[in-house]
Amino acid sequence: MSQLKSAESKLIRLQKEKLNLEKQQLTENQKITRINGEITRIQSSMKNLSMSQLTNKLKQIETKTKQGQQYQKKSNDIEGKIIRKNEEIYRTKSDIERFSKQELDKQTKLENKRQKEQIDFQKKLQRELGNTKRLSENFDSEHRWNKASSNWSKESRLELDQLPAIKEFDFFVSHASEDKEDFVKPLIEAMQNKNLEVWYDEFELKVGDSLRRSIDKGLSNSKYGVVILSSSFFKKNWTQYELDGLVTKEMEGIKVILPIWHKVSKNEVVSYSPTLADKVALNSSIYSIDEIVERLGELLNTE
Repeated sequence: MSQLKSAESKLIRLQKEKLNLEKQQLTENQKITRINGEITRIQSSMKNLSMSQLTNKLKQIETKTKQGQQYQKKSNDIEGKIIRKNEEIYRTKSDIERFSKQELDKQTKLENKRQKEQIDFQKKLQRELGNTKRLSENFDSEHRWNKASSNWSKESRLELDQLPAIKEFDFFVSHASEDKEDFVKPLIEAMQNKNLEVWYDEFELKVGDSLRRSIDKGLSNSKYGVVILSSSFFKKNWTQYELDGLVTKEMEGIKVILPIWHKVSKNEVVSYSPTLADKVALNSSIYSIDEIVERLGELLNTE
């Protein structure tokens, strides 16, 4: 348990203890009031009494007075406990204020670190995109040169054939593997049936490919990122890497993130990312796969 939560729990406990002490003190004060009333009534009845009756009344007053003194002593003891409890409550509130500031400073540092990582990732993505474009330009230049030359070598032709083609995608689909069979695969197949170009790891990755490099390529060459938000998604590291890439593109003022909520509540999404929770999203519990694909297709048609 963090220091802040521990202090908050302690404050609740102290306030309950103080409330119980105040109830006890109220009970003792009520007893004192009752005893004083009884003494007053006895004193008012001491007129025109015989000596024996007067002696009896005085004994009653003495007894009542001693009881009242006991009640007052107990009330005073409780008052002392209440004062000490208030002092402890004050110290605990000061601790809570101090721990809250520490937590805020910690969260601020983490957010600054996250923003720095996003900026670094954006720069990396831009560098790799620039490298890909330069590779394409070099390919075009070499192709034109070799086409004009009648004696280009077999090695040059082989190297040219091995250069990767740059493919443009309509959508990059980010998801957790646990959601693949029941939702993601049917969604991808429905998208492809509508002639939508989709970057999807099962179709695009080949043996020997670098996962991270391929993801960067898919991110940089896709118009939109469809993010399947689920309980499994929130637990993954690679999905966070993909999401950071999409967020980096949105930092340039371009809407690219298209969330789909899959078997998650709004509270779960808010806990993971308040920014994502604010985005208009499709929900697999409300829309069928065909309806979701239709909405995605309409987005392309409005460009």
